[in-house]
Amino acid sequence: ATASIDKTEVMAFHTSLFLDTNYECLGLSHPLGGIGVFSLSAGRVAADGIERRDEFNRLIDEFSSSESQYGLSFARDVGFGLSGGLTLKAIMVDIGNVSGSGFGADLGFQYRPAFARGVTVGAAFNDLIKPGVKLISVKDEYQTITRFGISSQNRIFKDVGSTVSLDLEKTLGRSVKIRAGLEAVFYRQFSIRLGYDDGRPTFGAGLLYNFVRLDYAFEDIEYFGGSHRISAAFAFGKSVAQAREENRARIIHEEKEKWEESLESERENESKTFIAVADSLKEQGQYHEALGYYQRALALDTGSVEAQTRAESMMTRIIDQAVADAGDKKRKDLIAGRIESALDDFRQGRLNEAISKYDLLLEIDPENQTIIDLLGTARETRREEIENRRNTARAYQEEGDYVNAIAAWNHLLALDPTDTVASNSISALKDELKVGNLVTAALAAIENGRYAEAVSHLKQAANFKPQDKTIASLLKEARAKSAPLTTLEDIKSSPDHWRIYLSGLESYQTSDYEKALGSWQSLREFYPNNPELEKSISQAEQRLAAEGETSQD
Repeated sequence: ATASIDKTEVMAFHTSLFLDTNYECLGLSHPLGGIGVFSLSAGRVAADGIERRDEFNRLIDEFSSSESQYGLSFARDVGFGLSGGLTLKAIMVDIGNVSGSGFGADLGFQYRPAFARGVTVGAAFNDLIKPGVKLISVKDEYQTITRFGISSQNRIFKDVGSTVSLDLEKTLGRSVKIRAGLEAVFYRQFSIRLGYDDGRPTFGAGLLYNFVRLDYAFEDIEYFGGSHRISAAFAFGKSVAQAREENRARIIHEEKEKWEESLESERENESKTFIAVADSLKEQGQYHEALGYYQRALALDTGSVEAQTRAESMMTRIIDQAVADAGDKKRKDLIAGRIESALDDFRQGRLNEAISKYDLLLEIDPENQTIIDLLGTARETRREEIENRRNTARAYQEEGDYVNAIAAWNHLLALDPTDTVASNSISALKDELKVGNLVTAALAAIENGRYAEAVSHLKQAANFKPQDKTIASLLKEARAKSAPLTTLEDIKSSPDHWRIYLSGLESYQTSDYEKALGSWQSLREFYPNNPELEKSISQAEQRLAAEGETSQD
């Protein structure tokens, strides 16, 4: 079980045994991500006030006796439901003025089969490597203790769970010891336990609050009286899952920073290329084309003083050229102020406004070649910008980044409000976001046992995506778990349903597992939360799967 520890944990244990004998233990477990869980432990059994007497039964003095164990353990999941652990330990024994020590090892395994939910099977071999402790002249060798156990966890009601366990213990030269236990857990915080310890009844209780777990057990030992056992465990620090997620987020953040730095460098280089192209066009007298490339350079590198200065210079030249191309003084006066405003709109990326103003200027002076060229450049720039934003939106959409995809489609609509692809994409993406939020909320509700709330979220999600198999499967699961708990007695209360159930049982017994499965699954609609029915269905499915594997072989 150590392999499943998710946080650093400190555990302390104390019990009073008999005749002033006490047992104390202290342990520390620390998980190291995917490597496994390391533990340190120290335990001590001690008895004080033992009388030493001579052959005439006269009291000589008193002495103490103790046995201490120090362990270093490692455990981890090895996959497929199997986990294992190894403990290396040192043992020190002190009796009066005599002492000795030895070394040994324990080994344990645990298996959680995927086909039997809630079931755990375990095996432990204490002192598999036997410690040998020599006191004075005689060496005492510990015997290997073999334990096998099985447990089953089940949910009885919404906030009540149970665990049933059975252990068998065998030591060489001794009879098998049988231990069994039953635990009921309420609201995942409070627990009550009853047990059987090789002929003796036991009981106990537990409390889990935040990061603290307290446990108490009592056992009445024949001839020695009651034994009280108290333990406390404290979990702290980040869980393995949380640390793994933070590490993943850190890696993503670092990669994003590298990508952003690379992108920024790429933008600066591309901006310089646009400036070089613009300079070449300016030398050829193509001022409006040059202005377009200066504007592209500014769009990539908004802090470029070089591109900003040259763009303003081009605007002045274009205004002068447009005024010079005007047919008369009146037109020159009308064009001078308006063309500067249109150029400013173009420079700021307000392409629709710039195009509208160029159209108006052409109404004033239809033969002005400079304005005709500027209008053509603005329309071509808008066309290119629309395609760029369309490609950006689709890239975000393919990556699943719906928020940025919606923003990119909205930018496209600002340039072309009639684009139906953009409008439909925004509507579809908003639905995807709603569905994603609803499914996330539903999964959280299922995790916390709020099944009715999960059903509500999933029904809304199904309205948006009625053909989605994942949503349909989750909705089916949530509905089943939110339904009242039923038993075979409820099925018996309906003669028709009981007849169907018995028909499935008859088919199962004759190895017609497919027919049995069909009969039992037809009852799910009426008894969605029936553990006995679900168990029968699961067994039929396993038999069918086994038949399929056999036929393939």
